[in-house]
Amino acid sequence: MWRRDKGQRLPEQLFKVVMWVIALLFAGFLTGLGGLLIGDLPRAEPMPPMSVFESAELKDLRAQQLRINQKNSDVSQRLEQARLAKNSAQTRYEEEKQGFDAWLQTRSATGRAEQDPQVVERTKKLDELRLTVSQASQAIEKLEQELLNNEQAVSQDRMQALEADALKAYEKVENSHNLKVFLWRLLFTLPALVLAAWLFVKKRDSRYWPFVWGFIFFALFAFFVELVPYLPSYGGYVRYIV
Repeated sequence: MWRRDKGQRLPEQLFKVVMWVIALLFAGFLTGLGGLLIGDLPRAEPMPPMSVFESAELKDLRAQQLRINQKNSDVSQRLEQARLAKNSAQTRYEEEKQGFDAWLQTRSATGRAEQDPQVVERTKKLDELRLTVSQASQAIEKLEQELLNNEQAVSQDRMQALEADALKAYEKVENSHNLKVFLWRLLFTLPALVLAAWLFVKKRDSRYWPFVWGFIFFALFAFFVELVPYLPSYGGYVRYIV
C-alpha cells in the first residue's frame, strides 16, 4: 500500500497519487467487464419458460376456462339488460297499481256502476304488467343459473392442483439452474481471487504495482460483491459465513 514518506519531493508524491488513480481506474474497468460477464452467464443456458412444465390437461383446462369467461361476459351483459328490464316493468306495475287503487277509492265514493267494465280492463292491464315482471324474474334466474353452470364446468380445485405441480417442477429445475449458474460464476471469480492472493504476496511492491493493486481490488469486488449475493442461501448461514 501507499506509505507516505515525508522525505519525498512533491513531484514524487504526485506521481504516487497518479499511480493510485491508475490502479483505481484499472480496477473500475475490470470490475465493469467482470460484472458484464457474470451478469451474462445465465444467458448461456436460459431457464425454460413456465409453460414447458404445464401438463396438457392444465393447458386444456385453461383453454376451457378462457372460453367460459368469454361466454360469461356475454351472459353478464344479457343479465344486466334483464335486470334493467325487470326494474322498468316493476316500476310501471307499481305506478299502475297505485293509480288503480286511487281510482278504486274514487269509484267507491261515487258509486258509479257504469265504471265496472273499466275495472275489468284496468285489472287485466295490471295482470299483464305483473306477468311481465314475473317473466323478467324468470329470465334473470335462468341467466344466473347459466352463469353458475359455466363456472362449475371447470374444476378450479383440479386446475390449482395442476398449477401447483407445474410450479413445483419449475422451482426444482430453477434451483438446479441457479446452482449451475453459481458454479459458472465461481469458476470465473475463484481463479481471479487466487491470482489476486498470489499477486499480493509476490508482486505488490513490483514496478507494476498499480495494476497489481487494481487487479486485487477487482478480484475482491468480484468475489464479495458480484458472487456472494448468488450464493445458495441455506437460511443465510453460508452467505454470512463467507
